[in-house]
Amino acid sequence: MKRHEWPWSTALFVGLLLCSELLARAVVAPTGRLWAYWEADAGVKLEYVASRVGDLRALVVGDSTAAWNIEPAALQAGAAWDGEVVNVGLAGNFPGAFRCSTLPILEAAPRWPAVVIASFAPGAFNPTASSRRSQAGILDSPLCRSLAGQAIVQDWVHLTRLRGASRHLFRLWTGGPLLPAPPDGGYHNPDTPPRRPRVPAAGAARSKRGGRVDPESFAVLQRLARLASQRGARLVLLLPPTLQDWATYEEYARQVFALSDRDGAIRVADWRDSRGLGESEFADGVHLTRRGASVFSRLLGAELASEGPGND
Repeated sequence: MKRHEWPWSTALFVGLLLCSELLARAVVAPTGRLWAYWEADAGVKLEYVASRVGDLRALVVGDSTAAWNIEPAALQAGAAWDGEVVNVGLAGNFPGAFRCSTLPILEAAPRWPAVVIASFAPGAFNPTASSRRSQAGILDSPLCRSLAGQAIVQDWVHLTRLRGASRHLFRLWTGGPLLPAPPDGGYHNPDTPPRRPRVPAAGAARSKRGGRVDPESFAVLQRLARLASQRGARLVLLLPPTLQDWATYEEYARQVFALSDRDGAIRVADWRDSRGLGESEFADGVHLTRRGASVFSRLLGAELASEGPGND
C-alpha cells in the first residue's frame, strides 16, 4: 500500500468501527442489562422478577437449596395462596454472589411480595475454596463486577455486549417476549441420581463445634431482614432439610434464631430434622429429588399457610 493511502484506510477503518459501535448500541438497547448476566436463563428469571416483584404473592430466593428444593406450584398448593409464586434460587448463589445478583433487585423494589422465603445451604456461610469456586461464575460476570465498582470494557464498547445479548435478541426477533414468565415458576431441579450423603450414625448428635459463620456472609441476611421490615413483608428464613452432618449448621441456626428474636418480620422455618422426608427423597446431603421437593414444598406451604395478607 502506498504511503499516501494509509490515512484514508485508517479513516475508513475507524469510520466502520464507529458505525458498528453505534449499530451495536441500537441493537442491544432493547435487552436492557440482560447481556450482563452469567447465564441467559438466570438473567431472564431475575429481570422478570425485577419487573413485577411487588405483584407477586411469594418469592423464593437463595442458592441451590432454594432452586432445587422448593417447587412453587406445590408450595402454593400447600399454602392455598392466590397469586403468583416465583422461585429465583440459583446454584452457587451463596451470600457473596447473592449480594450482587438478587439483593439489588429487592433493594430497588418499593413493594415486596407478602412472603419472601430465603434458603441457603449451611456451608454457604463458611467460606471455603469450594464455595468460592461455586460462586465464581456469578461474581465474575459483568453484572457483579460493575456493581463492585470494577471497570469493565462493556461500559464503553457496546460491541462487546452482543454475545451476552444474542439469545435475548433472537427471542425478540422471532416474536417472543423479552421477559417470559419462568417455566415452572422458576423451579429448577436436575433430578440427578441420588448420591450417598454423610449420614450421622443413629443416635449421634450433630456436630456443634468446629462450625464458623462468616460475619460478612451473615450480614447479607441481616440486610435482607432490614429490607423486609421496611417493606412490610414477612421474611421466612429456611433452615433446609439435610441428611448431612454440617459443622456450621448449629452455629448458623443459632444466629438465625437470634436474628428472628430481634425482628418481628422474620419467621424461621426449621427443617433440620427433615421431618416427613425419607433418605430416598434426597439427591445428596442437602438437595432433594423432584419427588422429595414436591413433598417438602407442600409441607412447607402448609406450615406457612397463615402468612401474608388474606390468610390471617
